[in-house]
Amino acid sequence: MKKASFFLFPLLLILFAINYDWTVKSSEVNISFEVPKNGKKGTINGLEADIKFNPLDLLGSKVTAKVDVNSINANNEGLTSHLLEPDFFDAKQFPFILFESTEIIMQDSIYTAFGNLTMKGVTHNEKIMFKFQDTDSLGFFSGKLNLFCGDYNLISNKVGDSTTLANININVPVFRK
Repeated sequence: MKKASFFLFPLLLILFAINYDWTVKSSEVNISFEVPKNGKKGTINGLEADIKFNPLDLLGSKVTAKVDVNSINANNEGLTSHLLEPDFFDAKQFPFILFESTEIIMQDSIYTAFGNLTMKGVTHNEKIMFKFQDTDSLGFFSGKLNLFCGDYNLISNKVGDSTTLANININVPVFRK
């Protein structure tokens, strides 16, 4: 028994010490949003991320990501232009949306990344619930984030309005570095 433990312990240490670094397949990322209250929908591209994720080592896992606000597309040229203006995203002053995880947990086969989300110069702690599929050197993150637009001053003439919910779907294919 001691012999088996002697060989098993180093193997477990190696498995837990391996931290998988993932590279985003940028051209295949799909981030979509919907504001149910007013029916507005769209997409945002330009994701850059540093993903260190190992399902066997969630304490050592971390995600840092940013998306380019100027890549927003609301399927309506006038609305898309308006969303980039100062009363919404203010893309000139705040060109990126940032997320940095502070903790990743798993419960009932769903992962949750808690972290700081910064939009338009405002930072709040948010959670992104996601699933992860891993097939050898390829992976796929599929997640959801729900947030209140007013918390980030994204509502025209309604600063601080937290009644407008935005549902964000995040699909990120990756490959191991």
